[in-house]
Amino acid sequence: MWLSELHSRYGVYMRDTFKNDYVELVRFFKDSIDGYILCGMNGPSANAALSLCSQYNAIAVPEELEKDLPFLKKVLDVRQMTEEDVYAKYHDSLSKNILIYQKEANLTYLGDYTVFADAFRFYEPINNPFTQAVFKDMKPDAALLGWGDDERELVRTASKNSIMVHAADLANNLSVLTNIDATYDQQDSPITFDSLDNKVHTVCFLMTDGDNIQWMTHDFATSKKWYNADDRGSIPLGWTASPALTELAPPIIKYLYDNASNTTTGRDYFVAAPSGLGYLYPEGFPEMLTNTELLNRYMKKADMSIVNVIGNARNPDLSAYTQCSNVDAVFYYMYSDYSGWKGKIMWSNDKPVIGGRFSMWGEKDGPEAVAQKINECVKNQFQPEGYSLIPVHAWTHSVEDIKRCISMLDGDVKVVAPDDFVKLIKRNLGVFLYQNYPNPFTDKTTFSFKLSFAQYVNVSVLESSGDLLKTIYDGNADAGVTKVDFFKDGNMAAGVYICRLTTPYQTQMVKFQIY
Repeated sequence: MWLSELHSRYGVYMRDTFKNDYVELVRFFKDSIDGYILCGMNGPSANAALSLCSQYNAIAVPEELEKDLPFLKKVLDVRQMTEEDVYAKYHDSLSKNILIYQKEANLTYLGDYTVFADAFRFYEPINNPFTQAVFKDMKPDAALLGWGDDERELVRTASKNSIMVHAADLANNLSVLTNIDATYDQQDSPITFDSLDNKVHTVCFLMTDGDNIQWMTHDFATSKKWYNADDRGSIPLGWTASPALTELAPPIIKYLYDNASNTTTGRDYFVAAPSGLGYLYPEGFPEMLTNTELLNRYMKKADMSIVNVIGNARNPDLSAYTQCSNVDAVFYYMYSDYSGWKGKIMWSNDKPVIGGRFSMWGEKDGPEAVAQKINECVKNQFQPEGYSLIPVHAWTHSVEDIKRCISMLDGDVKVVAPDDFVKLIKRNLGVFLYQNYPNPFTDKTTFSFKLSFAQYVNVSVLESSGDLLKTIYDGNADAGVTKVDFFKDGNMAAGVYICRLTTPYQTQMVKFQIY
């Protein structure tokens, strides 16, 4: 499909003369290469040869096929070389920005991209000292393409070395699809939410695993389970995709955006896949600030505004994401349980970090079970409990399953796409009480609070025990920031006190200190 897209939409000339004749294909390009590197069909020498093709301007030829290419010069024989031998000798000239972590069994995949990127290609178990040494040698924010035997250990070890992971061990034609010039625009929502009716539960379904590059290059767009589903376009639905596709495979993400539904009854909206530009665990990634600076540029390029993050921390610091100007919100899943946060919403840099409430995952947590759980939830859009983010496991559930779940929801449950979900949360839950300044103080300090819409507000000072001392603001406040000065009462001793902000829907508190 994607090669046809290249031809029809981007004017790339496709020649299939040599489709079933590799000898004539090699003969056609023989003047463009310097020869071949001889390797075994299986085992580490195949990875070794592919790692060195760009170094020698050569192609890798298994020994079984050598007899077919007498017109080529043999420039190197690596049949007795290990991957460690290659790295020891050619270490300085191999890329430190891209690493191919690929089992020999997947020889026919990522070979083209290995050569294209001047990358080192190898596979040893994740806890092998050689693997650890290669990972440590990569530059911060390097990209690993491939996969391993243990997802958690691979991503944990890569993160520890500030490497992002792209599941791509079965990806095709990346060197052909990469760096095609394209622009990307997601359509703005046609839906307006003027009503402040609080008796509503708001739901967002988000399909998992969009960081899986090989899925994107294979049947994501063509399968009736996913983007080619008959029911797509009849429901609001969130998808995940890596912003890195804007460089790795621009025709793919361009096609997905251009064919997205955008009506008042059905929408497709794409969220940056775990955990941003590449799969990583933020709590164990030393270079998070530089990584999210890079992510921020790609979020703008990909026209994305929400990041899906997977981590292992129950109370993560995600400020590196929320400080990004092109990030409006974070959807957070714990690796061990995507709905482990039980729908919790926290705030970072005035932006919501939203946890999955229930997961549609496997036979046990199918459409019927999830619909029943949602129907039992709080119906109040001014409370965090009034919102449910539902991760949908892509390998066990389809668009059809999501639509079936939606058909069983009560009339006071509203399903929206991810961008509308975030807009509603920011509008209806966006109440912030900031730390006073100065703090500590002796005589006077200033408290500030921010509202997303005009409403009644009470701001009071409490003893550390919670007993009321004084009300310093009581009345209606406009949307935006309001400042309230507070002067120390002569009877207030030095110590720690509490400032409490109360609205009809929320309560927030900060501690402060008087000298």
